[in-house]
Formats: sequence, C-alpha cells, structure tokens
Amino acid sequence: MKKRYCGVIIAMLVVLSVLTLSACGGGGSSSSGGGSAPADTGSADGSAETTDAAGKAGIHIEPLTDDGSGAILNLADAKGPNGEEPAGVEDILNLISDEKAEEIRSAGYTAAISLHTVGTDWSVLQLEGMHDVLDEFNIKVIAETDAEMEVEKQVSDLESIIGMKPDLLISFVLDGDAVGPVLKEARAQGIQVSLIDSVPAGFTPGTDYAGMGTADNYANGAASAQKLADYLGGEGEIAMLNYVSSLFHTDARTQGARDVFAQYPDITIVAEDKVNSAETAATATEAMLTAHPDIAGIWTFWDVPGMGAVGVIESMGKDTKVVSVDLSEDTAYSIASGGAMLASGAQHPYDQGVAEAMIGVAALAEIEPPSYVLVPGEIVTKESMSKSWERVFRSPLPDDMKAILEE
Repeated sequence: MKKRYCGVIIAMLVVLSVLTLSACGGGGSSSSGGGSAPADTGSADGSAETTDAAGKAGIHIEPLTDDGSGAILNLADAKGPNGEEPAGVEDILNLISDEKAEEIRSAGYTAAISLHTVGTDWSVLQLEGMHDVLDEFNIKVIAETDAEMEVEKQVSDLESIIGMKPDLLISFVLDGDAVGPVLKEARAQGIQVSLIDSVPAGFTPGTDYAGMGTADNYANGAASAQKLADYLGGEGEIAMLNYVSSLFHTDARTQGARDVFAQYPDITIVAEDKVNSAETAATATEAMLTAHPDIAGIWTFWDVPGMGAVGVIESMGKDTKVVSVDLSEDTAYSIASGGAMLASGAQHPYDQGVAEAMIGVAALAEIEPPSYVLVPGEIVTKESMSKSWERVFRSPLPDDMKAILEE
C-alpha cells in the first residue's frame, strides 16, 4: 500500500537526533502543497464551520464535512488538564488579525518540534499542519527530533533544542515527570512552549506553557469501546491494552472506554496489560489469549499496539476483534478488509497540528491563546471508511481501498 511520507519526514527518518533543517525543513510539507493546504475544523456539535478571520490570517480553512452518517463525534463534556473548557481550532484562528499576521511574518521567528515518534501517519499529518501554519507566518523550523518512544532520548533532544534557542518549541511529552523540568528550563530561557496531547503535572498555562492542542480522546475511546460492545451484543470476555504511563490523553481514552464497558454487566474485562509499542502489545496479546482463550474483543489505547494485537490474533487463527484509537493506513486496510481490527476512534491530526502551531504563533505575538484546544474525532468502520479516509488522511480514497470496500 502507498504511504504518504512527505519530504520532511524522509529527512527526519535518516537522523536519530536533532535535525537542523535547511530549505526543505522550513518549507512545509510538499505533499500537502505548503501553506495553501486546507485544514479541517468543526464546531462542538460536529457541524461544519468556517471563519472570515481565518482567511484574514492567510490560513484557508476547509471545514470538516459531516456526511450525516454519525461518524464525526460530538465533543465530549471533557475538561482540560487544568479544568479548562475546550476551545475549537476556529477560536484560535480568530485571534490573528491582518495587521498582527504581518507583524509576525516580519519578526524572523524560529521554531523547533520535538515528537515522540515520526514513523506514523499521525505524525506525518501533524507535521503537515504545523509546517503549513509556520510557513504561513514565516517562522523557520530549525530543528525536529524523533524520540523513538524513548524518554531519555526525548530529554536529550530537548536539551539540544534549548541550546539552539528557538523562539517556539512544540512538543509531545512522553513522560511528564522526566520531560517537565526540561520544558520549564526552556520557558526560563524565554522559549514559548506549545504542547501536544498532554501537560506535565503541576504545569500552569500561561506560565509554564502557552497551551495544549489535542483530539477529543475521551470521545474517541468511548466510541471505539461502544463499537466493540455492539459487536459482542453486550456480553462476553474482553481485554484492555493501556499505556505504560499516565498521560492526560491516554488516560482520557481509557476512561472513555471503561465508562462504556461499565454500562454492560455481561461484558467482563478478564485481562489488562500496559504496553507502548506493537511489539509489547503482541507479547501481551499472546499471553492474554493463552490464559483466557474465550476473549472475544480487545480494546487498545492506540492503533500501533492495536495492530500488534491484530497480528497475533490472525496468526493464532482467533476470531477476536480489536478496537482502538487513531487511524493509520494499516489500520484502515484491516478495518476495510474485515480483518481483526473492527473499528477505531480516529483523530484529525492535521487539524491538531494547526491548533498546536497556532497556539505558539499567538504566544509569540503576545496574544493569550486558549490553553486547551480540542479537535473532534470520528468513529471509523468499514461502512464509514470512504469518507473517513478523506477526512483523516486528507487525500482521495485509493483505488485498491475502493476495490476492497466493493467486495
């Protein structure tokens, strides 16, 4: 199958530590057409919405399209890490006026991005959104790092970034306890910090970080769990694969799933484990299915471990179904083909990248951004795949996927 790795990702995968970017890195994502690529956004009720102010700032918004299938999820009544009410992408875009946009473009700002991993479709799309915004405001990306899911490496990456003295740092936090002190050092040196998905414990918005952008993780976790409960007819043995650390976004996913399963007294969670990769998920899945051969479904917090579980299930010849959060191309093909992956609560990572970059842009312009920006997700099933693919990956449905769906 085709993968959508843009030029900047290919460059990043060659490097194991900090990558100082030249024209390629600062130039946005070639696959999305640079700053002209549209971003999706939705209102709290899942309806489409666009704004004049977004156009004034030079970022052209193509609204999320609700096809009426129920795939796009309403925002859950979920507060932020400090109890905040969520703001939408359109709210932060509205902060930047024509005049302020020109001031930002002429300031010569620089930015750095620290990710937990770059080898996923989610990361590719996040980076496209970030680069499109940063390009729009003439903010040069001087470094991008891939922590390779290793906390110690991310700490080292961040220390190197601080030494480069960017004006803005956009970062995913692998472990709040370990990474938090380094982010505070960045702030002490005058670097604005925009966070992805999670906030270290004790961090105060406006002081320790400008804001955080994320998906509606509770809704995504709950929606995927509901699909599994429906498939099982409200009864049966299931297992859960959760993340190894406590993070705001993964905790929200797990809580959403637990709240759904609690509504079904005949669904029993017979096994749980904590994982952080496809490999650890595969090992855990094999152990759980060996100890509990009647497990009919597995809920996973992330689709990378989810696909690790799928591989084991299919190699063992089991009928167990998996549901997850996030959508990669591999996950999409498994869902479409009737494989072990039943459904997933997908994020819209491009829009999240737009939100996280816009938080940083506002902070650089000394405009107080919302501290908690939420992007609605959607539940992806075989039935919704054709439209879901276009919304999540921002590309036409591939011909081979069309053929699979028509079988």
